[in-house]
Amino acid sequence: MSQRKKSCPSCLNHDLLETFYQIKGIPVYQNRIYNTLQSAISCKRGDISLTFCHNCGMIFNSKFESKIMQYDQSYDNRQSASKYFRSYLDDIIHLIVHKYGIFNENVLEVGCGNGEFLELFCRRSRSKGIGFDPSYTGPEFRENTHFVPDYFNEKYLPVKADVLILRHILEHVDDPKKFLSTILQSIKVNHECKIIIEAPDFEWVSGHGAYWDVFYEHVNYFSKPLLKNLLESMGLRLIDIFNHFEGQYMIVIASFRPDSISRKETKKSNAASSSIICQFKRNVASKKKEVEHMTQHVLKGSPFTVWGAGAKGFTLLNFLEKDVLCRIPFVIDVNEAKQHNYCAGVGIEIMPPAILKHRRDIKGIFIMNPNYFPEISAYLAAYGRRFNLFSI
Repeated sequence: MSQRKKSCPSCLNHDLLETFYQIKGIPVYQNRIYNTLQSAISCKRGDISLTFCHNCGMIFNSKFESKIMQYDQSYDNRQSASKYFRSYLDDIIHLIVHKYGIFNENVLEVGCGNGEFLELFCRRSRSKGIGFDPSYTGPEFRENTHFVPDYFNEKYLPVKADVLILRHILEHVDDPKKFLSTILQSIKVNHECKIIIEAPDFEWVSGHGAYWDVFYEHVNYFSKPLLKNLLESMGLRLIDIFNHFEGQYMIVIASFRPDSISRKETKKSNAASSSIICQFKRNVASKKKEVEHMTQHVLKGSPFTVWGAGAKGFTLLNFLEKDVLCRIPFVIDVNEAKQHNYCAGVGIEIMPPAILKHRRDIKGIFIMNPNYFPEISAYLAAYGRRFNLFSI
């Protein structure tokens, strides 16, 4: 039986599509914990075909299969072990709450992860919150927030919401319009609901040639014009859209009224996206050569490690050749839940930073996210010896 041809998730076009980047057999989960070497190596895999829609400019993985994705409590994408990231959360919540006047509201977060953002958001805004996520593992109630370790669905209705939060969710669903419309049509809204969306910015990925930021869990790759186009095609009113997290993330503030949701034609706008695609291909090719040069020539065959056992780190590791991988005895991560487990696909063990006190043969360290460079440098300074840090 032939597979049904994939259509654009934004404008539903299926004729004007161009595949421009492909990866075969990549692990489908980048933040699932594997507690044995064998389970990590034999993890579920999938293919990526980044596809550009010439009709509306949308970028998506046309090989994505939602049926093989199942998030549960073995999935751990927590970043709060980092002081830098905790500071980022605090700053962005303060900005949103005060700039847009969000106080004493009913807040719904779909895909709340470990609940840290929602709990802090409700505390800062003096609001009541409810969060849904099948990977949530904490207590059911924390302060003025209620957490449900499940997908948001009809059995939990009605849910009253003056604010809807979707952080790093729309890039994971293969039909973002339907997904968002279903939520908006399900919740109880008295007058107006503000929508807060955070997603990676593909313009940053393209500009930096960050091929380790393309992974199976992400089916959609948004830029600000693309996300704006998608939301406006649903009849939502955009209040603001801006970059944060040193340009890696973008945040959208929008609003809707229960009687305003409509399906409008997605604008035909692909000039900007077409330019991004050319930039992406050029910069990825350059970045791959840079990584090869560092591993083969700068490090000159010596052992080294990677700091960051998250999506970026796992993806990079699965691109490295076997002769390079055998020089990586372990990967570093400050998240204690990941330590002494194994990286998807390659099976390298994840260790705490303290191991570097004893492994004096390790001098080279790849830092997967440049945002954490100062924090990691300060961490390593306490060990009393010099490391060669590569921020890629």
